[in-house]
Amino acid sequence: MEFLTQDLGRGNRESTYIHKLNIKAQPLRYQHFALDHVVKVDFYGMKVAVTEPVIYLLLKGIISGERPISQKSKAMKDLSVVSSFGHYLISIPEQRKLLQYYYQQMPKP
Repeated sequence: MEFLTQDLGRGNRESTYIHKLNIKAQPLRYQHFALDHVVKVDFYGMKVAVTEPVIYLLLKGIISGERPISQKSKAMKDLSVVSSFGHYLISIPEQRKLLQYYYQQMPKP
């Protein structure tokens, strides 16, 4: 499981260790975009906020291209998720429209 945080300023690519929880949080560019587009789902009787599926897909595609060479296998796994999940999402007309809309809304580098 990965813990993500917003990448603020010029970019801090180093993980932050959170002592009280004994975890590392990895900063991620565009994380604010994911946090601004969430849906609430039921999960074993709890309401859990998760990123909109099309936003997740777009961010996964961006992340795959930004991974260093040393993480080539993770980048390939990201692209596999984008491909299979993307084919599923575009088969749903309303998700395809959302994908097009959010792609145009994404912050440009």
